[in-house]
Formats: sequence, structure tokens, C-alpha cells
Amino acid sequence: TGFLSWLDPTVVFQQFRGHPSDEEYSRLIAATRQTLAIGNKYMNAKLLALSVLAALAELTGGDAPLSHFVGGGSLNADGQESHWIGDYIKVEAPKQGVEVDDTVFRILLDGRGDPNRGTSTFDSRTSPLAAYLYGAIGDDGVERSLKHVVHPMNTTNSQALLRSLPRNVVNEVVTACSKVATTRSEKLQKLAGNY
Repeated sequence: TGFLSWLDPTVVFQQFRGHPSDEEYSRLIAATRQTLAIGNKYMNAKLLALSVLAALAELTGGDAPLSHFVGGGSLNADGQESHWIGDYIKVEAPKQGVEVDDTVFRILLDGRGDPNRGTSTFDSRTSPLAAYLYGAIGDDGVERSLKHVVHPMNTTNSQALLRSLPRNVVNEVVTACSKVATTRSEKLQKLAGNY
């Protein structure tokens, strides 16, 4: 996500012989700077959510497909739609004192783009886990926790990442994941007691 933080908005738009006007150019640069900041915060929240899932996977038996922990979009062995983490995680508006960018929070919660145009093949439109984490710990908490994000995730780093989060946040995530990743439910519940 560091890529977005060092991009220079002045390379996106340029002036030539007074076009665009100084006023319009300044507006474009400011809008680009804001868009890059939103994108950076969005990607940081997504990276943290994926890293938390990687930590849970590491501590409960090792690598597993993302869908094992977040579910959704497929049929289970009984032919019924599988559970989805969004059904179990309680995303709430950020509490007083937790600073977030409202635009970033809304995009994580409600989704990117036009819901009528379909979804991408590489990512879900909404990000309930990232929205939950971002709303619970805010910009500062995301930055603090990202210091413990490494890839690949090992046991030591997994434990450090989970310890960087408030206990109630870890418990909420673990409980939601245990309802989706039923084959690891027991190990996930034990894990909740450690944090």
C-alpha cells in the first residue's frame, strides 16, 4: 500500500500554456491528492483484514483458502448457500474518539462501484471484516497493527498481530470466523481465550 502514499498528484495532471487554468489545475491536484489518500487508507484496511485472516489460519492449522474463513458465494455440500462472514460480524459506526475517514468506512461497508454492474472476479465488492476493523480501531489503530504485518505470516508474527488489536476486536473476528470455518471452529474458539 506504500505505493499510493508516495505518488505525486502533479504527475497525473499537468498544465500546458495555461490549460487547465491555475484554479482548475489546483482543484484537480487537490482532488487527486484526496483520492490517493482514500485509496491508501482503503488498501491499508484491506491489508490488515487479510493479514488477520492469515494469522488466524496460521494459528489454527496453517494456510487455507480465503473462502474457508470468509465464506460466501458458493454452495455447501447440502446444496445451500455457504455462510459468509458478513452474516456474523457486527459492523458498527466508529465510536467516539476513533478517527476514520467516513468515505473509506462507507466504501468498505457498502462496497465499491455500482452494485448493478456486477462484481469483480478477484475481490468482493464489500469488505465487512475490513469495515469492522477500520471502524473499531480507526486510522491510528490500523497503522499500529500494520507494523506487525509480514508475509508469509508465521506463528510469532501472527501472535504479535493479534496482540496489537483490542481483545474484544479479536474475539469478535474469531467468533465470526468460527461460524464460517467450521472445520477450525474449536481451534478458533480456543484461540479467542488467548487474546
